[in-house]
Amino acid sequence: MLVAATVTLAGWAGVATAAPTSPAASPTPTPTVACPPVLPVVANVSGSTATSLSIGYSVMLGPPCGYELPITVSLYASAQDAAQWQNPVAQAVSGPDRFGTVTVEGLTPDTAYWFRVQDADGHRDPYLVGGPGRTTP
Repeated sequence: MLVAATVTLAGWAGVATAAPTSPAASPTPTPTVACPPVLPVVANVSGSTATSLSIGYSVMLGPPCGYELPITVSLYASAQDAAQWQNPVAQAVSGPDRFGTVTVEGLTPDTAYWFRVQDADGHRDPYLVGGPGRTTP
């Protein structure tokens, strides 16, 4: 911290005295958010029919460390497509709850699917590639 001083002359004798001034105001630092070491969302296949898969999910954290609800579950026909977020074959959107199940309908019987999740703001979960989940014959 720097302290500024003003010099004043006292009388004809040339005696100098220092008058203290207040230190310059420094900006208050903005705290950084420390996110806990936990995956913000977990999901798994919780059920299937011939034309649907149900995905159970838990959104552990909201913003800034996690996801804004609702979440979108996208299904893919291959693990490679899922890993690259390309060619989704079906999607479903969750409700406003942090824990729940999303059912994706209109699927082909006896077919394997992989899934990914993203939040309402389009933030994609970089870790979760779920599956395969298979529809029943």
